[in-house]
Amino acid sequence: MKKTIITSLFVIGLLSACKETETTTVDITGTATIKGTVLADIEKVNTPFESEAISGVLVRVLWDSEDLAVISDGDNIRRSVADTTDSNGEFSIEVPTIDAGISFDIEIDDFQREVSFNNGTTTATKTVTFSSASTTATARSGEELILEFDLEDNFKNDSDNLEEFGTI
Repeated sequence: MKKTIITSLFVIGLLSACKETETTTVDITGTATIKGTVLADIEKVNTPFESEAISGVLVRVLWDSEDLAVISDGDNIRRSVADTTDSNGEFSIEVPTIDAGISFDIEIDDFQREVSFNNGTTTATKTVTFSSASTTATARSGEELILEFDLEDNFKNDSDNLEEFGTI
């Protein structure tokens, strides 16, 4: 009889220690599309300066894997998808997302081009590096984001260029 009472108390203690857990479901099957155009002012001979579409530039979209996880296990992995701009300077990247949206970093690789400069008396050509800062955007399931990147060149910050070509 003592065994039955002790066993019954043990089972009651186990059952009372169990708690009901709530589960939150997150829709991670959605996608969003991040599209854009990459532009840069390559021809500096004519004024006003005009930006033109740049082909062959790598565009990368990055996000943290834990932003898509239902339960974070502490293993946060940086994920990325990339595309190269076409002849119109355009790219299109499909990314996974959730209904509430997640934050993405968009990075554009630096690139070099031969650029013609004119300071009013002299025209010259020089290899110039173009770059862009990373941009952050939030995308929700089913959205299409359209972005434009007008890249800056490093020519204006190079004192050797200013001496060689004068004020541009």
